[in-house]
Amino acid sequence: MTSKAPVELRPGIITVWIVLVAAFFRFSQAILRWDEVSWLYSAYPGATTDALLAGEFWQAMTQFTGLHPPLWSLLHSVSEIWFPIPMLWLLGSASASILAVWLVCRQSLWAGALLAVAPIQLHYSAEINNYPLATLFLALVWTGHQQARTSGKWVLLALATTAAIWTHLLAGVAAMAAVLTLPSRISVRVLITSLLFCTPLLTPFLEVVSDDGGARQNEFKAELVLNDYLN
Repeated sequence: MTSKAPVELRPGIITVWIVLVAAFFRFSQAILRWDEVSWLYSAYPGATTDALLAGEFWQAMTQFTGLHPPLWSLLHSVSEIWFPIPMLWLLGSASASILAVWLVCRQSLWAGALLAVAPIQLHYSAEINNYPLATLFLALVWTGHQQARTSGKWVLLALATTAAIWTHLLAGVAAMAAVLTLPSRISVRVLITSLLFCTPLLTPFLEVVSDDGGARQNEFKAELVLNDYLN
């Protein structure tokens, strides 16, 4: 009798399974997390929604929500006005997180598998906030970074970096740090392009950092961070 050849798991099949696992955890979590806390998060970008309803479009597009750049607040407000279906907000967060897992899997299956089950990712992917979107753009930054490194094409990286800056300041810092690891002929182009697209944020950013109330943060408590990670 001849022995059967071992079944070879191709990267594409593994990616599908990882994404399916990520989708199961995130969509089920989104359904379970629909509670009054979610409603509080949906009210967070209320100033942006009011600006859109008042026809003050430039203000809506550029004003920070707390310490956060305007992209997520703008997208959420548009969906709240045009598609006022609350569950879509949670499912939007979950979908952004799933797309991030898929993009990361294209670069590293191990990293994608880790992202699929990371406790903090599962926690925040089922909330109405900008973290899943920021994670998605950082995953796109990785994709663009690899493309720029191997082929010299840098447009995708510039767009992803711009989107990361418009979504979360820390995501923007991480994206620019990744850009700086590339050869200078590419990194300079990406940084100049991204910063040009981010010039509308300069004035509101300076207003935020100059505001004493906005600059103060609560004391860092490691035990709360650890509890959040484990739960």
